[in-house]
Amino acid sequence: MNTFQSIRNKIKEKVVIKNFKRTIQNFLLIIFFFQFKYGISYIKGISGHFNLGMSLINNEWSELRNYYWSDSPLFHILQKIFQIRNYETYIIFIYITTLFFLLLISIKISELENLSIFFILSGWLISVSWVVGLVDALIVWLILYNSIDVIKNKKLDIRNFLINIFLTFNHFAISIFINFIIFIIWNDKKSKKLIFLSASYLFGFLINMLYKSLIQFNGETRVHYLLRPTVIPTLFENNPEVLKYIIFSGFYGFLPVIIFFLYKNFFKNMSKIFIPFVIAILGSFLAADSSRIFSYLAIPTILITIYKIKDDLDARLLNILSIASIFFVIFFEEYWVIDHIYIFSGSEYGADSRILYEVIIEKFRAIIN
Repeated sequence: MNTFQSIRNKIKEKVVIKNFKRTIQNFLLIIFFFQFKYGISYIKGISGHFNLGMSLINNEWSELRNYYWSDSPLFHILQKIFQIRNYETYIIFIYITTLFFLLLISIKISELENLSIFFILSGWLISVSWVVGLVDALIVWLILYNSIDVIKNKKLDIRNFLINIFLTFNHFAISIFINFIIFIIWNDKKSKKLIFLSASYLFGFLINMLYKSLIQFNGETRVHYLLRPTVIPTLFENNPEVLKYIIFSGFYGFLPVIIFFLYKNFFKNMSKIFIPFVIAILGSFLAADSSRIFSYLAIPTILITIYKIKDDLDARLLNILSIASIFFVIFFEEYWVIDHIYIFSGSEYGADSRILYEVIIEKFRAIIN
């Protein structure tokens, strides 16, 4: 019995070491693309976000509280908790916190084993890189966590319930479409799925509303934006033309894998990814920054595809697909679709891509002087 237990412990130790190495590899690869290939860009209103947090710290009313920024309040809350009153410190804090969320993503995708590279090369990392200052890296981790658990483990528990609450609290618009997708792909009783997803979403939504009530929010939410008479017709009017750019940017380096999947499994497993894909497209149609939103809503589709092709890939095919995906990312430029009209090659927020470096230089000068 002792011998058997010893063998089990050694196996567990090897698995832990292997997962640790894979996590470090994933994290370094993510940082390379995040920092150098796509290039980090802070959102244009980053100083406004800082000032909004300052109004919370000083308990002073500010019109900034009425901006839709309050729909995703985590960084403002953390700024108040840690009493960050210096703008340069805030910029560095946002960067370090984003890196922490990227580390959590690296840990979770280690469950994909040697297929994790395909997830890294998909479009979500472009979006996260170009909106530093928003909570997008956290949103990706929350979607990733629940999606892997329901696809791989076929079940969700209290941790997933809390994660869904947190996702809804930070972005209830993305969360509602992710919940629709989870409902479709989760193989369990419909009543259980409905209660689990509805209750966790409702809790997250109510906490978000409570927070906005506490800060005396009286502005336009994402829902109110969509209810403007001209918004939805305008969003759908131009979608056929920009759809190819939305899909291209959302999948990006994952496109060679999608092509391989369709070639091998078109008739057998197409339905498994078709419905989540359609829901992701519909959700992105209702967003002003549609390519960014699609890259997050497409995460369950990407993960389903990865698990479906896992048994079809030997070492040779894996190497071929990996090379094809890396080649794709290196030689094809990224696109950014805004308001379903404007198609940018590169981040819309590129003017703010040097903020971090300027802040670090200023901090270094201050230390020297």
